[in-house]
Amino acid sequence: MTSILTGASESSTSELISVLNLLGDDKLEDNVNRIILGLVSSLTVETSPDIKTLNILTSVLKLKNKLRDGTAAEDSLLDCKHIFNLCSLLIDRNSDIKGQCFNCLCDVLQQTLLLMGKDSLYSCVTNVVIKCQKDLTLFVNNADIEESKYACSSRPEVSLRILETVCAAVLHKHDSSALNQYETDSIILRNDDVYNLILTIVCCGVEHIAIQTLQSVIPKVIMCTTDNTLLQKLWRHITTNVDSDLSHTFQILCILIQFYLPSDLQNVHMSYSVTKENMFWKMLQIGLRSADPLVRKRALYLMKRAVVSLCQNNTSVSLNCPDAVFWWDSTDSSEVWEQFFLIIETLEEKQVHIIKPVLPVVDFLCASYNKSNILHVSWILCVFCRIISHYNSSIVKWGIINFVRIHRELHLSRNGYVILEFVRPFMNGVSNSALYSGNTEHSSLSEVGEALKDLFESVITESSYGDCRAFFCHVLDVMNSISWAPVPLFNVMYALAHTRSIPVWNKQSLGILKDFVSEALGCQYIFIRGAVQCMLLNATIHLADHDSLDVYTVADYLGSFRSSESLKRGTSAWQDTVKWIQMFVSKDDAARFVTMTLSAPDDVVCLSMRGVARMVILLCDAALLPCCMIDKTCSLANLLYSILSCFHNCDKRLYASEAEQNRTLQLVVCLLNESHTACGDDLIRKTIISYVNSMMDQIFICISRRMLSAIHLQDYHLVNSYLLALSSFADEVDFVLQAKTHLSKLQDTALQVLVAPAPPMSYYFSMKVLSWISHWLQKHCHCTCDASGPCVILQRQGLVIHHIICERRLNSPPVKQNTELELTRDLQTLWGRMISGYLEAGWSVVADFLHSCHKAEDLVLSLRSVEDIVSDIASALEIGGRSALVPLMNVLGKILPRCLVSETLKLISICWSMVFELRKTELFWTAMEAFIQMLFQPLVMTTAAYQDHLLQYSYKIFSHGEAIVGLCNILITQLQKLAALSSPDILQRYCAVLVDALTFGPVHRRDRRIITDTCRFISSLGKQCSINDLASNDCCVDSEVRARALQLLLVACGSGLSHQFVGKLMDALVLKDRAESSHKTRYYGDSQLHRLKHRVMQSLLVLEPLLDVETAERLVQWLQDSLLMESQQPSVRYQQEWLLTRLLYHHPHLRDRLWDMFQQGRQKRPGSMCSFIAVLYQLACVLIDEEEVFVGRSMREILPCCMAQHFSVRLYAQTTLQKLIALCKAQRLDRVSTEYYIVELSLQASVKHGNAVKNVHKLQEDFYFSAFHPVEHYTLETIFYDLPRLAGVTDEEWISPDLLRSCGVSEMSHIDLVNSNCALKQFAAAAWMPKSSVGAEDDAASTIRLHKNVQKKLVPWHAMIPEQDLASELRQKRQEGLIVVASLIDCLPNLGGLCRTCEGFGVSEYVVGSLKSTEDKQFRSLSVSAEQWIPISEVKPHLLSRYLEVKRKDGYTLVGAEQTANSTRLNDFKFPQKALLLLGNEREGIPPDILPFLDVCVEIPQQGIVRSLNVHVTGALFVWEYMRQQALT
Repeated sequence: MTSILTGASESSTSELISVLNLLGDDKLEDNVNRIILGLVSSLTVETSPDIKTLNILTSVLKLKNKLRDGTAAEDSLLDCKHIFNLCSLLIDRNSDIKGQCFNCLCDVLQQTLLLMGKDSLYSCVTNVVIKCQKDLTLFVNNADIEESKYACSSRPEVSLRILETVCAAVLHKHDSSALNQYETDSIILRNDDVYNLILTIVCCGVEHIAIQTLQSVIPKVIMCTTDNTLLQKLWRHITTNVDSDLSHTFQILCILIQFYLPSDLQNVHMSYSVTKENMFWKMLQIGLRSADPLVRKRALYLMKRAVVSLCQNNTSVSLNCPDAVFWWDSTDSSEVWEQFFLIIETLEEKQVHIIKPVLPVVDFLCASYNKSNILHVSWILCVFCRIISHYNSSIVKWGIINFVRIHRELHLSRNGYVILEFVRPFMNGVSNSALYSGNTEHSSLSEVGEALKDLFESVITESSYGDCRAFFCHVLDVMNSISWAPVPLFNVMYALAHTRSIPVWNKQSLGILKDFVSEALGCQYIFIRGAVQCMLLNATIHLADHDSLDVYTVADYLGSFRSSESLKRGTSAWQDTVKWIQMFVSKDDAARFVTMTLSAPDDVVCLSMRGVARMVILLCDAALLPCCMIDKTCSLANLLYSILSCFHNCDKRLYASEAEQNRTLQLVVCLLNESHTACGDDLIRKTIISYVNSMMDQIFICISRRMLSAIHLQDYHLVNSYLLALSSFADEVDFVLQAKTHLSKLQDTALQVLVAPAPPMSYYFSMKVLSWISHWLQKHCHCTCDASGPCVILQRQGLVIHHIICERRLNSPPVKQNTELELTRDLQTLWGRMISGYLEAGWSVVADFLHSCHKAEDLVLSLRSVEDIVSDIASALEIGGRSALVPLMNVLGKILPRCLVSETLKLISICWSMVFELRKTELFWTAMEAFIQMLFQPLVMTTAAYQDHLLQYSYKIFSHGEAIVGLCNILITQLQKLAALSSPDILQRYCAVLVDALTFGPVHRRDRRIITDTCRFISSLGKQCSINDLASNDCCVDSEVRARALQLLLVACGSGLSHQFVGKLMDALVLKDRAESSHKTRYYGDSQLHRLKHRVMQSLLVLEPLLDVETAERLVQWLQDSLLMESQQPSVRYQQEWLLTRLLYHHPHLRDRLWDMFQQGRQKRPGSMCSFIAVLYQLACVLIDEEEVFVGRSMREILPCCMAQHFSVRLYAQTTLQKLIALCKAQRLDRVSTEYYIVELSLQASVKHGNAVKNVHKLQEDFYFSAFHPVEHYTLETIFYDLPRLAGVTDEEWISPDLLRSCGVSEMSHIDLVNSNCALKQFAAAAWMPKSSVGAEDDAASTIRLHKNVQKKLVPWHAMIPEQDLASELRQKRQEGLIVVASLIDCLPNLGGLCRTCEGFGVSEYVVGSLKSTEDKQFRSLSVSAEQWIPISEVKPHLLSRYLEVKRKDGYTLVGAEQTANSTRLNDFKFPQKALLLLGNEREGIPPDILPFLDVCVEIPQQGIVRSLNVHVTGALFVWEYMRQQALT
């Protein structure tokens, strides 16, 4: 007895009964009571109970219950209350609530309750429920819910488990008829307080507490009641605020799904179906659109269960509410929702090939909505929301384009409230830059951009005004919350700008739009940035509500645009804005605006000076504010007179308001900048200049005084405003005379400050003023040192240079005063800027002087030696900061020819590194330009010691230029300047640089190509987009490098450079081609190698007329080898054939080589014969004197090729023969025509059969055989534009004649710029020509068709609730079924694969030899997480026999997968429900000592030679057969 009880196995109860039976039936119950009392007496509160004792006690109590067999009366010999109270105390004191001891105590507690009578049960249950209610109330009332589980004396997990145990016992009593329903209701406290407490716990925020309540407590409470009050309360509770925690709401519904969405497979007596609740369907829509995958899975799970429930009931459902989004028709709805689930589930996949075939299901759903009204439109929007939120850009693009189409077809704008919910996901999808690739047409708007235009237009057309206003305002709010890339932002702005006018944006909308301008200014691409501002301005003009706007709001909004990029006077954007202002601003409004902004203080009118000045000029252009002074009428003249009066007699008015003068000076500068126009000065600008000029003397006096009074570091920004004013005055020609009269005084004042002790800010101001003077002199004065008179620059700047250099001011910045030793962070930043600006200004004075006066260099070197200046520059680079880099390089560039190379190389290297430290700043381009000008100057380039280093830096520039767009343009532009100013001969030593420039241009990434396409489209807008007048398009900078290099090449060729240079250049080009082709003999179209070979051939074609005989022979040999050995892309092959034709045409002695090429072509590469045949035809077209002889020889050589095995050779030969015969007839070469008359007839008959009909026609109509002429079309236009276009090369390689002209290519060269006829312009790229790969994926996405059989992944319902807490529940709730024992298997991949198979078919338990194997990589690579969802246990191989015995006693049939003498065929075996499948070892099978323990051995019938299958395959077949018999029948 003792040994049996201490074993505590699963069959202990049955063994205990058998032993007690031996003792006799009369004393059976007494013996059980004695055992119970003995075990209870061993339990004490002071010590932790023994788990084995608790297990035995539980088993004995179960036996006691079996013996009583549902008797309602309580056994008087057993004190159940004492056992209950003892267990309750032990549970309270147990620390490990998740341990085995805690679970055993709860089991004892439940069995004890089952032994009680009604009175004892009612008393105990009531007390424990009240106690649990108090403890849980204390838990939920705690302020910090997360810490309450540690702060409460009673843990909520304990109370919940006790409630679960009590409810389970009461339910068992009720099921066994020991309690009726009334008594059950009386025991369980059913009141609102308890229900509200449960609801609060569910939403407490502590996840494991909420899940425990949902899984364990609520289902049992519901089953104890007779109504669904708790279910209704919980439903109302979770739907009051759905958006707050949708994931938790769905979690509740998923766990309680058998009550809210009951199924026929689940027998529940109480439920509350939510299928008739409209909120339920709206919640599902929100869940299906969610970005959280778990929320989407739960929503889809609930929806499938709901639809299955409706299908089972087979009744129609109609929700009685005006905003119903769901209804069910028992006859038609099933198929529609089946398709809905298909596309929703498929969109969860990432593989595009799985999704694309299913996308046309959308049209089926739309048809269901449009025709039979089975589906609400919001479900279609859910599908599109998932499509547009997908990972793959081609899927998203398909969704956007087709949504716009369906929006128009279904008139969705009439459901305005529905569309508003879709705006946010739609705009999030639109913000993806990858959608805008693959334009089908050159310089066209993207497909997504066109779709956006159509969408906005359809909304305006079909919506009411209120819905339209709500839509566009919502679009604006959503857009303001998205971080935009430049290309998507431009497309959206372009679409808005090209909608019809409708007043939908109010005053508040302009505030949002102002933020959008800031968003646009964050773009690093100036061209797109300006275009976005232009489109945004046009959109505002079209969509703003004039009645809600005022001048101040518009002025503030327009002040945020940059005049250098969009809103510039004289542009189309400015003119449109003027017309717009005239629509809602009156003259009185203009007068009030001017008066208010000038009289009110800054804190009252919160407008920038730029905004005020811009609005004033706009009002003047709109004729709302007069220019001239007319009595007391408010005018521009009155405005200027009023504001400039603060400067009147400022030298005598010592107490004049400095703040007013500063504000006026800023406004004047803004008025000057805003009034500028490219068309010349008009009345408005002349008025401004006139009034400012009249007060210029006083302004300079004021600035001079400020130079002495600016003493504080906080005056830094104010000083910079004065310097900005001086810069603006220097740019105006009308202010030159006035400024010139004050230069001496300003200079004297500045020197006076520098000489005397002064605050650091005064030093900074003075040095900056001297720098401004030097800039002014360089710009407006010319050196006259070579003339008889004195040089103004030398006179004025000599003293300043002497002071700066001799007094060591260059590298001696101001020193902090005592009051400035401890500065705040902001002031410390200002101090650093001031020091850097001081050093930059000092070196700028020296640099400007060196570059503006011929004798400046001698003067500077007389004051300080070259070595000392180099040392000073090195020191300044260390302490001067980034801003001083440009003037330092300008100074170094002037003295570089006088320095020793060894001393300057390190300095140049430092400059190079510092330039690239500025990569992310706008100063980078200025610094790089200064660096290139420093190195690439005639005196340096002609110095032999520098040449190798210059080649190295040019190579670095070209290398970096592949990633930094526009970098190489600076170098090639500098070389153009040198060739124009000095001589093209300077290029002879830099042939490698010219070759790199002629072949420059990387294959950009997809994002860069998208930007290029967008910039090209913006350029095509012309005057419609103001940025085209204000900035250059940087999308063609790579082509511009090649175009400028071509200009250099033509200049060098036209300057009479020797044939030796041309030959050297030709050799360098051929060598570059060979070097790049050495690793690849085949290459793809539009690859880097293809482009390089294409560019090399273009350059060689340009050089061809300049080649001497020897060079021409080498080139012909290279072309022959290239055509014989390599298979070229069409564009390269065309040019090689053309170049070979021209070489043979200009060098008659080389023509005999052509016949040798024919012979070699037949032997080495038959495909090359096509090129040689084409050369023969082109050469025959241009030869006149020898035409008859050459044509006759050509036809004899071509004729055998008409019967060649190679199809292309045969096609070319037949087509060329026909062309040559036609040429003979046209040129009246009768002898040749007569000789080949029979051949002509044969060809005519031959080409009329098979594929030859269409292929010969295509080849004859191709431009190369029908219109192209090797001599007449020898122009730059053909080489660089027409031929790339017709050969199917990407448009990035097209260089138009306009671009060549803009880069300086002249008409006067050895090659014409444009063609004399338009023959080639009439042709397009042939259909057979290989197209660019860009956008191929998008094109494929546009031709999707629906197939009946589409790939669909199995999505089990239980797998759609991926929670760790539910995983354990799934393990416990699997029904008793098949157990697969794999303890004998050694191979980990086999174990992992079997695990996946068992989980997929719902096996009850999977047994392995060691649980550690489930953690191995080999196991998990095959199981793919299946081990998380199936119960797995461990049985060691040596314990297998005992395990099988236990399972047989538990009622399992033991089946072995083994071939034996008496084994049963698998197809003949009938599996019982409780079956155990034992799989053998991979090599040995099932050991002989295990076979006797099995009930049956089953084998798989085979017909092959190999006697066995892999154990994984065997197990899968057995599991499937069990599944087929038990689950599918």
